[in-house]
Amino acid sequence: MAQLIGRVRLDLGGRKVRIKKGASLDLGGPERSEVMDSEGGFHFTEEIKPSVLEFTMLHTSNDDANEIHALKGIRVSFIADNGVTYIADEMVSMTTPKISDDGECAFRFVGAPAQKQ
Repeated sequence: MAQLIGRVRLDLGGRKVRIKKGASLDLGGPERSEVMDSEGGFHFTEEIKPSVLEFTMLHTSNDDANEIHALKGIRVSFIADNGVTYIADEMVSMTTPKISDDGECAFRFVGAPAQKQ
């Protein structure tokens, strides 16, 4: 029986961050769109989409959300507890950090399509 992903660790360009459960990685890569011609023939086009990493950092007094947001052009490792790791390069923090009063800070990174390592 294969083990599913249950927990994830993140490495942001060599920096480890404490994250809340629920981090997600859209792998990016080719996204296809259907096209029908006037005679009913099926065709498709492809467009390369970026990878998108969304996570919530558990923000402590030792963390600097602006420092994390300033990261750009980094390699991100999405490391699962079942031994699977995905790597995405050229990742950039896209949205300003949003800190809440429950010690959480949300981030969204976008970059090159991710590859399984």
